[in-house]
Amino acid sequence: MHYSNAESHGILDGRDRITLDVLDSHSGGNPTRVLIGGIPKLAGNNVANAQAEFRERFDYIRTALVLEPRGGALTSAAVLVEPGDKRADIGLFYMEAHGYLDMCGSDTIAAVTALLEAGVVHMSEPLTELVIETPAGLVEATASIRGARVKSVTFTNVPARSIALDQKIPLSDGSAVAADIAWGGNHFALVDATNLGLDVRGDLPALKVAGVTLLRALAKSEDPALRRVDHVLFYNQHRMSEVACPIVVIVTPGIIDRSPCGTGTTARIASLVASGHMSSGDVLIHEGPLGERFTGTVHRVDHIGGNLQTTVKISGRGYLTGTGQVHIYGDDPLGSGFSITELPPLE
Repeated sequence: MHYSNAESHGILDGRDRITLDVLDSHSGGNPTRVLIGGIPKLAGNNVANAQAEFRERFDYIRTALVLEPRGGALTSAAVLVEPGDKRADIGLFYMEAHGYLDMCGSDTIAAVTALLEAGVVHMSEPLTELVIETPAGLVEATASIRGARVKSVTFTNVPARSIALDQKIPLSDGSAVAADIAWGGNHFALVDATNLGLDVRGDLPALKVAGVTLLRALAKSEDPALRRVDHVLFYNQHRMSEVACPIVVIVTPGIIDRSPCGTGTTARIASLVASGHMSSGDVLIHEGPLGERFTGTVHRVDHIGGNLQTTVKISGRGYLTGTGQVHIYGDDPLGSGFSITELPPLE
């Protein structure tokens, strides 16, 4: 068992306490804490720069929000900031236990739901449209509203790409695992668990171990594209008789994503388009480990400079689960959070 106490570099800047305004939410079972107030205005002229500044100055807030004792499991956070792009209505960047994400599908669905239902962003029935600036680029989202509730959120993800098909990943025991590598807002290794003798609906502990083994092997690769992979998406080959394809995503350092994973669905669709198994208008429904579903639709396929780019629409539902404040005290030895895991961190 591994224990780590998050570092508190310059925690609170001499203050006794800081208070953060938050909305709690989830999409597909994955908890998202939306940070809407309590931090100084970030100077970055776009969301990517704001995220970089936050990482440099306020990383203890990330760990305080998403790790124990305030978070845990795969609690993540979306930070509401001013967009730099004039086309955007809001800015969001994303954080979780292992660091920062350029994009997150479940966080986007959950955050849009929470911001609208809490009245932070104006809601209009029957549809509310938002343009969101993320570190990965602009994301267009449409929320379906009925009775002042958000019934679904559909967002057009940033263009995705396949990086490698049927890549053999060597393991320390001399064996190898075949995986497709793709980027859908985050870097994924896409693995048919059937080839490992595993069922994504019933072998979660074994999938967690296999995911960590693969992430460790990828982290040691000589190929920089493979070293960037920090998510493994396991699936069992989709049968035409099934409405949805069950998946499980393992995130560095070895956490099971509770949701059907929007960026993972995007990455897998990009891989299926590259291999000729999907094309414009086709639909893929992913079912996460809790039985919740995200729907991915091939919105557009472009050939740019000899490279294939796939634009995917992701649909799902989020829920606002709480509103309130989080306090961080300077004299709390665990104020910046801690993590206890059964597996050691990746080297």
